[in-house]
Amino acid sequence: MPMTQTPFSLNQKTTSKTDQTVSDSPSTASTSAASAPTASLAEKAHQAAELTPMQKIQGHLSTINQHKAKVMELCFRCGLYKQGLLHDLSKYNPVELKTGFKYYQGFRSPIDAQKEVEGYSFSWLHHKGRNPHHWEYWLDNSPHGIRPVAMEFNYVVEMWCDRVAASMIYLKDNYKDDSAYCYYKDHEKNMLIHPQTQRQIVYLLSYLRQYGMDATIRRIRKLLKIYRKTGSVPI
Repeated sequence: MPMTQTPFSLNQKTTSKTDQTVSDSPSTASTSAASAPTASLAEKAHQAAELTPMQKIQGHLSTINQHKAKVMELCFRCGLYKQGLLHDLSKYNPVELKTGFKYYQGFRSPIDAQKEVEGYSFSWLHHKGRNPHHWEYWLDNSPHGIRPVAMEFNYVVEMWCDRVAASMIYLKDNYKDDSAYCYYKDHEKNMLIHPQTQRQIVYLLSYLRQYGMDATIRRIRKLLKIYRKTGSVPI
């Protein structure tokens, strides 16, 4: 079946060879949240240190509830109803909740804070092993070591929803259509991701950056329709 021609092509920076690896912050906003302005990080960290245990519990629950609601809204708009309902349910498991309650700061993922203190995050290991919208879920053993497996496109779309929602929740009024794209590009050098998955998620984030939310949702629905019929997408 001939593929429909895409009305959009990535710019040279996006498709350069040096950009063929990608990154995802293991944040509660999947964790994929946009980074806070560097100049204000120290001040925000100081404010977070003054929070009481009850304020941390309330803040974390508010953040993950808002994030889940926003991801569900975006998934529904894309036509991914089941994925929207099931998204990030593991965050309500005690293994992940206790990390959020202890390390909540409000401007970034508690998992990032836990890694700084403990060197790793068991909560993140628990989370990424149960949520296939994370590229880390798709790492497999091989005779030659760990290798990335191409993500199914419906989960790439959920990853897009996750990253965009995270940027919205963490950046609030500072969110822009290029926020998720910029965060991704800032961190991609640390990722072990399949080239096809890399190409697809960068395409979707770039499309949002260039054309805005409504146009991107329409494009995603068309791509999902093609994917369901052919098992591939013209990206």
